[in-house]
Amino acid sequence: MGSNPINVLRDYLGLRREHWLGREQIESIQQRRYEAITDTARLLPYYRRRFESCGDSPSKDLEMGGFPILPKDDVRMSPNDFINPSIPRKKLFEMQTSGSTGTPLGVVCDQQTFEHRHAIGLLLAQDFRRSPRDLLVEISRKSDSFAPFAVPGLFRKKHLSIFLEESELFRSVRRLGPDSLGWYPSMAQTLARINDSLGRPVRLKSVFCGGEALSARVRASIEESFSCRVYEQYASVEFSALAWECPEEHRLHVNDSSFLIEVIDGRGKPIKSGTGDLAVTCFFNRAMPLVRYMIGDRAKWGRECSCGRGTRVLDSISGRSDDFIVLPSGKHRSAFAFNLLYYGEKIEGIWKYQIVQEREDLLVFRYVPEGRGLSGAGCADLRKRISKACLYENVKLEFEAADSIPREKSGKLRKIISKPAQRLRTGDAAE
Repeated sequence: MGSNPINVLRDYLGLRREHWLGREQIESIQQRRYEAITDTARLLPYYRRRFESCGDSPSKDLEMGGFPILPKDDVRMSPNDFINPSIPRKKLFEMQTSGSTGTPLGVVCDQQTFEHRHAIGLLLAQDFRRSPRDLLVEISRKSDSFAPFAVPGLFRKKHLSIFLEESELFRSVRRLGPDSLGWYPSMAQTLARINDSLGRPVRLKSVFCGGEALSARVRASIEESFSCRVYEQYASVEFSALAWECPEEHRLHVNDSSFLIEVIDGRGKPIKSGTGDLAVTCFFNRAMPLVRYMIGDRAKWGRECSCGRGTRVLDSISGRSDDFIVLPSGKHRSAFAFNLLYYGEKIEGIWKYQIVQEREDLLVFRYVPEGRGLSGAGCADLRKRISKACLYENVKLEFEAADSIPREKSGKLRKIISKPAQRLRTGDAAE
């Protein structure tokens, strides 16, 4: 689906203006948009059932958290119950989440939603000091055509497959000569290590990181190697960029114009201090209204930023701490190379999964069966995918069915647990 540059520019200018308003003005805007999206959501089958069952009506007060929290599995099980029937189906399109929790789901959008996501991307590019003529090289599983502004020659992007061997990836980056690199910190750190070993021949204007936890140590190593600033964003396929780093400070400003982000306690009530679960309400997607959607991460609020923006600040986000895989050769592979459900590549017979690396040459594929369970053909397909992610090195794969997969204290289901990587981190800490 294409986007109208005029609409994108209109939304971008509105976002840029609102982010510099005072806190009270922003909250007033949020209140109006929350009321509008919840009015739409109340008409959907899912919410009608929820409120009829308890004989209650939802509060429109942002502070009350009157709408019920929305578990991700509820959307996955009955996606049609969240689609706005007033919008013709032929005007809708679907995007698949990455399945980073082991369970992908489809999110439906319309033209207006698509254009607003582009506007968010344009504001993100501006805050990350990206020039419209800069070339960004993204390393990921699949290429997509998403650009913040649909004008040829602006915000150029090239894609490199995460399945390429590390040295080949580095050669490709050097050949393309990008201004910026994105997005996974583990991959950027791997390329930085190669860059250091070659006397740092590659210099960049910036590195954009997201999708994984970014530690201070990893940030410093990337910045030193490529002689540039590292910028961090917090995003999801369901919503696009929810928060991103302030250019003046290493602080994550929430996109309060497009979303209501709540940190909630165990009763589903918003909290202003301490750590809690993140619930997201999207203001601009009328095609599939998601209200107080449990995204699967935990966070806590931070202090007001000195930059002057009126948007709130997240102090920390937990839940995106998958390990990397250590191959027998000593090479490191990003967890995203093992994201077997990425963009809807559904594996029949699996509800959730987790890969545990016991040794450099042994992976255990732990999964919760769905329906008839994993077939012989499914096992063979998984062996091929994981062998590819391991660069075809000699790594044994064992399968283990389970009734459930326990979550971390953060509430997140870790897709990758690597005991060799943990030992390496322990060794680094000891030094």
